[in-house]
Amino acid sequence: PDLSTRMVRSMDEMDAILGQFLHFARMQEAEPLQPAALDDLAQAIAQAQADHGRSVLLELGTPPPTPVQAQALRRAVDNLVENAWRHGAAPVVLRTGRADNAGRQSDGVWIEVQDHGPGVPRAELDRIRQPFARGEAARSGRPGAGLGLAIADRVARAHGGRLELHSAPGQGLRARLVLPVGAATNV
Repeated sequence: PDLSTRMVRSMDEMDAILGQFLHFARMQEAEPLQPAALDDLAQAIAQAQADHGRSVLLELGTPPPTPVQAQALRRAVDNLVENAWRHGAAPVVLRTGRADNAGRQSDGVWIEVQDHGPGVPRAELDRIRQPFARGEAARSGRPGAGLGLAIADRVARAHGGRLELHSAPGQGLRARLVLPVGAATNV
C-alpha cells in the first residue's frame, strides 16, 4: 500500500509537470478577453486550495474589473500559489488591490501571493523568472519543472502588465501580477 501511494503521488507530480510544459508551449493560442473581478478569482483559488486541505488567507482590496484572458490568468495565479506551498511556508496569503502611484490612484490592478518561508536571495529573483530556472532551495529534490514563474511572467506581459518579485530573509516571497485596468493582450 505504501509503494502504491508513492507511485500515485509520483504520477500526479509528473502529470502536473507535463501540464505546465503543455501550457507553456500553448500560450500563443488566443483566448478572448473578458471582464473579470480579481477578488472573485482570488476567492475561487482559495476555495480550490481549501478543497485540497490548504488554507489560503484572503486580503481583498476590491479592485475594479479588468478585461483578462481568464484561463491564462488563473493558471498564472495557481502557479504562484503552488510555488508558495512548495517552496515557502504557511501562511500563504492571496491579496488583491488597485495600484497606487505616489498616493494617487492609477489605472492598474494587482493580485499577489505571499508565503512566509525563507525567501529567495535577491540575486536569484531575475533568474528564476526564466523558463526551467529553479532557485537553489528548489533544487533540493522538490518536484517541478521551473516553469511556474515563467508562465506567470509571460501572462502578465501578455496583458500589458508585469510580474514583481519581492523577497526579504525570513519574510518569504511576494509575487505580484500587476495589470492595467484596460488590459490589452499581446499573446
